[in-house]
Amino acid sequence: MTLSAVMLMVFGLVLALFGFVFTVFGAMFDTLRLQPELAQELGSVPESAGALVLGLGLVVLAWGTLEVVAAAFVLARRTWARFTAIVLAVLGTLAGLALSLPGQGGLNPALMTATLAFAAGHAFAIWALSRSGAWFSGA
Repeated sequence: MTLSAVMLMVFGLVLALFGFVFTVFGAMFDTLRLQPELAQELGSVPESAGALVLGLGLVVLAWGTLEVVAAAFVLARRTWARFTAIVLAVLGTLAGLALSLPGQGGLNPALMTATLAFAAGHAFAIWALSRSGAWFSGA
């Protein structure tokens, strides 16, 4: 149980970090897209792209934060945290599997390994949390 909670905390921190970076980038997007260097690289980028990146960043930041909080309360044997962690782990497994699919540029082995490890860690958390009902009833 402790291993699954620690894994969820680590994955949650990584998600929160990515979400924070996307949020900052989305907030600064209007300024960045007008820079001549980026305008040459990216071409014309619509103004709404910044809002999309900002929204995605906020969702990932909230997901990561909730995953860390749920994992912390799993260690405190809270039943609500167990169910919340299972739902978040299902989302993490699905996201990891979806992100491991090859894109237009072909297969990236490093990215595929990282995303499959992300999916496998979340799948392990689902397995551990679903089999540990007695551990939570002993609180």
